[in-house]
Amino acid sequence: MKQPKSRLILDTETGKPLHGVGAGTLGVFLKAYYPEVRKLIRVASGYFRLAGYTLGRRYLLPNQSSVQFHILVGRNEGDNARLAVRDEIKTELDKGKKTGYYTPIVRDVIRRIKAKEFIIYDARSMDVDYHCKFYICDQTVLCHGSGNYTVYGILTQHEQISASRDSAVIKESSDWFDEASKTAKDVTLPILKVLEEWLKLAPPFHAYLKFLTAFDILFDRGNVPGLHLPVYYQQWVIVRAIEACKQHRAAVVLAATGLGKTIIGAELVFLLKHLNIIQNVVLIAPSAVHAEWKKQLKLRDFHDDLFNSHLLFMSTSERPYHKVAQLDQRLSDVTDKTLILIDEAHTYRNQDRSDWQKKDKKYRDEAKREKARGGVALDRIRPLVEERKALIVLLTATPYGTNPGNIESLLRFLPETLEKQNVEKKRKGLTLAQLTKLNFVSSLGLRQVLTLARERGDTVNNRVFIQFGTQPRFMPERVYLRKVSYKLPEFEDLRAAFDAGLFAQDTPNVGDGFDDRRDDYRSFGINSANGHFITSWLGSPPAVVQCLIKNLLTLGKRDDQAKAPAPPLFPDYQRYSEEEMAAFPDEEAGKPYGFLMREDIKLRREKLYHIQQRLELLKRDDKVQKLCDLLKVHVVDGKEKALVFVERHATALFITEFLQKIKPSLSVECMVVRQGKEGYALKDTDKRNEIMDNFSPISRGTKKITFPVNVLICTDANGIGVNLQDANVVVNYDPADSADIVFQRAGRIIRFTVDPARKVYIYTFEPSQKDAASKACNKIASVFESMRKHHDRSNKTFGLSILPESDEEEIDLTNPEQEAAFVGSFNAADDGTIHDPLAHHTAIFDKHRDLVAKLNDSLYSSRIYKSNEPRIAVLIEKDAQKHIILYNLKSRAFEHENNPIAVIDLLACQEDTDNAPIDVGTVERATKRAVNNWQKISTSSTDDLLILCSIYLAPKWKKTFSDDLLKKFRQKKKARHNPTNKGNT
Repeated sequence: MKQPKSRLILDTETGKPLHGVGAGTLGVFLKAYYPEVRKLIRVASGYFRLAGYTLGRRYLLPNQSSVQFHILVGRNEGDNARLAVRDEIKTELDKGKKTGYYTPIVRDVIRRIKAKEFIIYDARSMDVDYHCKFYICDQTVLCHGSGNYTVYGILTQHEQISASRDSAVIKESSDWFDEASKTAKDVTLPILKVLEEWLKLAPPFHAYLKFLTAFDILFDRGNVPGLHLPVYYQQWVIVRAIEACKQHRAAVVLAATGLGKTIIGAELVFLLKHLNIIQNVVLIAPSAVHAEWKKQLKLRDFHDDLFNSHLLFMSTSERPYHKVAQLDQRLSDVTDKTLILIDEAHTYRNQDRSDWQKKDKKYRDEAKREKARGGVALDRIRPLVEERKALIVLLTATPYGTNPGNIESLLRFLPETLEKQNVEKKRKGLTLAQLTKLNFVSSLGLRQVLTLARERGDTVNNRVFIQFGTQPRFMPERVYLRKVSYKLPEFEDLRAAFDAGLFAQDTPNVGDGFDDRRDDYRSFGINSANGHFITSWLGSPPAVVQCLIKNLLTLGKRDDQAKAPAPPLFPDYQRYSEEEMAAFPDEEAGKPYGFLMREDIKLRREKLYHIQQRLELLKRDDKVQKLCDLLKVHVVDGKEKALVFVERHATALFITEFLQKIKPSLSVECMVVRQGKEGYALKDTDKRNEIMDNFSPISRGTKKITFPVNVLICTDANGIGVNLQDANVVVNYDPADSADIVFQRAGRIIRFTVDPARKVYIYTFEPSQKDAASKACNKIASVFESMRKHHDRSNKTFGLSILPESDEEEIDLTNPEQEAAFVGSFNAADDGTIHDPLAHHTAIFDKHRDLVAKLNDSLYSSRIYKSNEPRIAVLIEKDAQKHIILYNLKSRAFEHENNPIAVIDLLACQEDTDNAPIDVGTVERATKRAVNNWQKISTSSTDDLLILCSIYLAPKWKKTFSDDLLKKFRQKKKARHNPTNKGNT
């Protein structure tokens, strides 16, 4: 829209303006009349800005340097009317975004104030409203109208101004000004203090903290009821994961048990959407953690459906309401704005076998190799990542569960370019240490967190704590590892049966995997029936009964060869008498194995059926009695809570029914329910969550306890990702099938709590019967041996294991060495070393939050650093986004444009770091130069651009001419005092 032209009426004698209206009118009047002043300029204005004062000062002549300024300011309208003049000037300095320099302005005002040539009054302390705008030059001219003493008022805004030389009018206005000044507040000295403070360079450490707000702004969202914002060590991992997603469209987050993996994941989802990197998410996680995921995502305004981990393994379903069909439908809608987030990603650790298949002769053909490569889960996800460019994030605490191949299997879910870029083509398996060095992997271990806490000084009575909100939380004071020996039921007969091959299948299943002894991939022969029996025998009598029923329903190899035609379940009945046939189990009692057994069914019936009958009558065994005894000590007498892990549903129900009958006071609950005559199933999700809420109400935030639970019997389906640290006893009633499951179990209770004196007990049940000549005993021994293997490729245990070698071991976590070894065992790659500088940055920032809140809105600083070229780092806020720029003042080029963390690394310093001997004016000029060039490159306007902080990075002091003079002076002084030279002096 076309603006009206400015109009002026000039004095016919002097040519100076008498009346004017339009843009820049006030500037015209000041330029005409300021040169007439000899002593005093009185200014009454609604606004005052240092930039406006500087502009007006330019209209004075060189011989007018001693002219005094008395300024009366008193705006009462607008949103900022409550601000004092002093605060307005401070804000102008802190948020100055003009291309001009404030340093000379500030110095001039300071000089004038000290020379009593500048006085400023705040008229807002007057009882009546103030709206005057006039300029009195001595007692000779009065300029009055609508113009404020600002750059806009002087140069750009349309104002109306008139000039008067009427002495009576000037006297009345001057008298009014002087009288108003007496009732207004003299703010000259407070302003002087603000200006002098501004001229001081801020300590480099303050500037360093100010720059860190660029990352903290991601997590600064105020108080949302129930929302757990990430703490400092979680923030570090989240920021790294965001950078990985931006750069690689993929990230892997390894977070040790108890460090808030769900919060990390939920916050990552929120921020990726906030940054417009994604629009929606497909979340795949174990059902046990769905409730917590839903809670955290809902608080962040995400309401996407969650899918159970096992669905990825299942074949496509034609039924539209089946969960698999719903998952496939959701995956069909995936775009490049979709995040696929897989929690507990180690579930899919055996999905890839590509490397060894390239060498195996049966896979030499490319078509066969591609067909065999990977599994159902990998086949579902990989095309979405490769072809549709979906983002993918994998979360896990235990990527290395059984062998190094586990890690490579997870990497196959990532983009192929990433895999080829970061992993050698001829590899036999990555170690955890190698994995954590990949630039798309963020690793967070307990030892690392404790190291950060020590660096921050977070200790009480020599105990390290982690700050959760306002509460310090501690690891347990002591962990007791105890082994419970028990006798297996029907040991002699079942051992003999196993050694005779009565539990062996005819042809082992062929499995592919990593051989630790050969340090390579190969095919394995897996005798599933043998393994099923050993697991059942180590469980309970009902679990063995289930195994025996399955065994006796399955045909043997010779049975299969003799039948013609083959009956559905049994061999030719004519081979057996009616008496023998009556002894066979009912077909409805269970299902046979999907393979043939080595021995025929008649022989197995003769040897095993009477054992089955005895076990069915057994209501207790030595193992369950030992469990009852230890629960009495801890739960009944010690008023503690216990978590008991089993492998078989039948075992879970057997223990529960026994304890409820023998010790009702234990308040036992079980996650399993009986289904049908001999069947079992997990209770529905809502019921399981209710049980856990009542079992561990503090950790799960339960508002109302509906029934007491002191002992919880569960399978490993509830041993992943669940907070149950109200309990302090974990019982490994049955051995876990891999090392990572052992730590998942212990991780339910070995977490940070408010109790620094907390004690934790971990019991592991192990059979006492040994026989080196027995295949059964050796198989059992190998089960426990594999449990003790940890994540190192040489299969040695890292630090301290959580499985006892002797009957009882004690770990004193008040001892730093034992603490380091123990928490390190939860993550073999965690040696306590913080390899990522960002971790230190976030920890330091969090520790000094109170100081950060007190810092000025804008800071200038300087420091010496190790480089040969001067640089200026600037923190800018534009459109509510913070940008970090690094400008090389010598090469006039921007550096680390896409790596703000690298800039932060340059700025990191100690609290006592001194400023470089750089003048604030030099810092300001370098800052404005960098910002102006950044605006040109980014085509960004000055609107809403704020300079929050800048720090001048000065090279180390180089040798100069003065250094040479000083060196020569010292040499001459030394020569004069040297006795050997006295005769020559």
